[in-house]
Amino acid sequence: MGFGDDYVINPLKYTISNIKALLIYTVLGFIPLALLLIVVLTTGISLISQYGSSMDSMTPETIIMLLTTAGIGFLIWLIVSILISLATNGYIVKLIKTTVEGEQKLPEWEEWGDLLTKGLIFVIGSFLVAVAFSIISTILALPFDYLRIPAIAGLISIIVSVFQMLYTPLAASNYAYTEQFTAFFRVKEITEMMSLKWLAILIVVIIVSIIMMIPTFALVAGFVMSIIGGSYEMSAIIGILAAILAAFTSSIVSFYGYRCYATYYKSVIGNPIGRMVFNKVEHADMDESTKDMD
Repeated sequence: MGFGDDYVINPLKYTISNIKALLIYTVLGFIPLALLLIVVLTTGISLISQYGSSMDSMTPETIIMLLTTAGIGFLIWLIVSILISLATNGYIVKLIKTTVEGEQKLPEWEEWGDLLTKGLIFVIGSFLVAVAFSIISTILALPFDYLRIPAIAGLISIIVSVFQMLYTPLAASNYAYTEQFTAFFRVKEITEMMSLKWLAILIVVIIVSIIMMIPTFALVAGFVMSIIGGSYEMSAIIGILAAILAAFTSSIVSFYGYRCYATYYKSVIGNPIGRMVFNKVEHADMDESTKDMD
């Protein structure tokens, strides 16, 4: 198969290979937004129904009660959002691993405890990688900022950002497949996986993702225009449609992107050079484990 089949057509087909799994991911992604809207609308309606447009009659006790209610609502929203984020990230880990193992269908939503655990490790690892690149960018650009040469400082930041864009998906794939936290930080191993083909894949993923998001952008524009035009009923309808479409499209985009990343990762560790690098790391880990047992 050619490049277009491997990184455009087949990954797009893969995103709808299990409609049930796709809908679960979409609904989970929509829940935090819906819950936040409920909290905001409930608080707003309560204020308007009791005090109308005048807030002068509000007592300190009422303000405290409203702040407490809003705070509890926000706390519930935060906890639910975190749990959902961990579950969906855990599912992405499962998606990457099953892709590398050769599965042609979206995995089922099973073993939620395992999804939450791996999702937590995935989030922590991705966060630490982002922090590391941020620190590197700051350290490298700092001398030029001090010397007031912003052009070079900006160029350094761009170069580091590009390398981060190349590094992060491969680091995520490395963790998902090996299920080892240290796989995020095997810089030499991950760097050796990079190529011009990998850069081309990332560019294609960005372009295809933007194209898929165009209908959502159009609805958002319609939502803004309806508010400006004073058509609040229409804006509410368009807003709901935009939120639903955004949740669905973002699911497709996520599945498509990570399928492409995992497909490339599989091709790298499957060729002689990539397999040699991967096996070298595995043997090193086994030797360390053997030493610990001794």
